[in-house]
Amino acid sequence: MRHAPAVGVTLSGGGAWRTAQVLLAALAAAVFVAWALLHLGGPVWPAACAAAVAGAVAWRLTQPRPVLLRWDGAAWSANAQPGEVDVMLDLQRWLLLRFRPADGRVRWLPVPAAEAGAAWHGLRAALYSRAAFSPPPVASRRLPD
Repeated sequence: MRHAPAVGVTLSGGGAWRTAQVLLAALAAAVFVAWALLHLGGPVWPAACAAAVAGAVAWRLTQPRPVLLRWDGAAWSANAQPGEVDVMLDLQRWLLLRFRPADGRVRWLPVPAAEAGAAWHGLRAALYSRAAFSPPPVASRRLPD
């Protein structure tokens, strides 16, 4: 069985992913405020203000943080921190990965094919293949005299 070769990709964390997060926050705020105002019998226009505020806050909180995602043939690392990677969403030309380091702080990594460039095929191969098997070291045994 062949194993995926080592691969590394620098991910910007911005672009469409950041835009989607901002739009989702704005939409959630608008729907919540509109729902509350409709129940209270008030005007619905403040929902647009809530959407604008939520979008601005989300824009400030979702600053792009570049990540170097690497596969060395046996283990994953993000910015030299070892961990596990799970494919959460695969849209063929765009992936959403969940990186779980040993400290338990989950990090979501969007991976567009255009950003991965030439490493796209190798990255997908590494994500969907098994790690190279390395047998555990054999304990030294003492032979009887």
